[in-house]
Formats: sequence, C-alpha cells, structure tokens
Amino acid sequence: MRISGITYLLFFFLCLSGCNDETDYGIGEYRVDLVKINSGTSFSMLNSSETSLLSENELKNATAGKRVLLNYSITGQQGNSQTIRINSYSAVFCDTIIPLSKAPNMGNDPINFESAWIGLNYLNIDFYGDYHSDKVAVALMHEKTTGATAYLTFRYDKLKDPPGSRSKFRTSFDISNVLGLPDGSKTVVVSFNAGNYKPENYTLTFKY
Repeated sequence: MRISGITYLLFFFLCLSGCNDETDYGIGEYRVDLVKINSGTSFSMLNSSETSLLSENELKNATAGKRVLLNYSITGQQGNSQTIRINSYSAVFCDTIIPLSKAPNMGNDPINFESAWIGLNYLNIDFYGDYHSDKVAVALMHEKTTGATAYLTFRYDKLKDPPGSRSKFRTSFDISNVLGLPDGSKTVVVSFNAGNYKPENYTLTFKY
C-alpha cells in the first residue's frame, strides 16, 4: 500500500509522565514540558506563551525545529528567558494536518487512547499502540470543515510491523493550516479508532 503525504516513524521514545509537574525525586524541583528546539541550549515553549528556556547544559544531537518532552530544573532568569538545567528528554513526533484525500486508504488500526489536549495551535495526542520493531505510520487527517468546526480523524497504521506489545506514543500536530491561529471561536472534533478500549468511533471536541 502506498501512502502519500504520511510521515513514517520508528518507535523512538519512552515518554516521561506528566506535564507541568513539579516534584522532587532526587534532582530537586523539576518541570516536564513540550518544547521546540531552537538550538542545543535554547528552547521555545510549545504549549503556552511562557518565556523561552536557556539551558546551562547542551542537549546532545539537537535538531532545530524538532519537538521534545523536556525534563528540566529552573536555575534562574536571563532577560525574558528562564535559565534551566536539562535533566532528561524524549522525542515527540510532530507533523501538520493533511487532507484525507491524500491517503484515503491509510490503515486505521485500533489504539488505546490516553489523552489529548490543545496548547496554542498544537493538538497533542498520547496513546498506546501495538508495536514490534518495524516502521509504523501516524497521521491526523482533515475530513471537512463546516462553518467554524473542523472534523479530523486520527489514524495509526502498523503497515507490515508484526504483532508486538503495548507501546506508548506521544504526538503533536500543528492545526493552524486548517483553522488558522486559535481565538476561542472555533471547534475541533477528532475521531479515533479506539477498538475495544472505548466506542469504536470515539470522538473528542475542543474549543480552539
């Protein structure tokens, strides 16, 4: 099966738990946030309008423009930026919404949906899917827009990946190419194939 416009991915992370969580497990107070990499030591907040982050230690193999779930401790303030110490991080798959017409035959394997939320112009989806060792595909597709409401469908396709085990994925999609920037007057409706975990045509609705 040929899928056009879909980004394939290898299972590449074990996500840290919680966002904006502050607790003490031997590294002092820390936070966990989705951020965009500007450089190995500079990051932009992905889900809020908070100040940017400047790190005292460098993130290895950092690629500008990518997203990571960053575990960090705040050490001070430098201008409009918070200075931080990076404790750990995990990669986040990030993409834009594509028209359903680009991949109408993409598989729709069931997922164990965990959570979804909107931060700024990003729809973030955490889920568990069956994964073994090969490439799989994920996509957020635009079905239609009626008035100020966009109808989206989330797809997970195992492709040729053999049966595996329950694995966690964290994804983040820029929805501004469909609805522009958020202003509180728009609505996003997202459908999932949740299999036996929830009703098969499970849907969530967000204000945007």
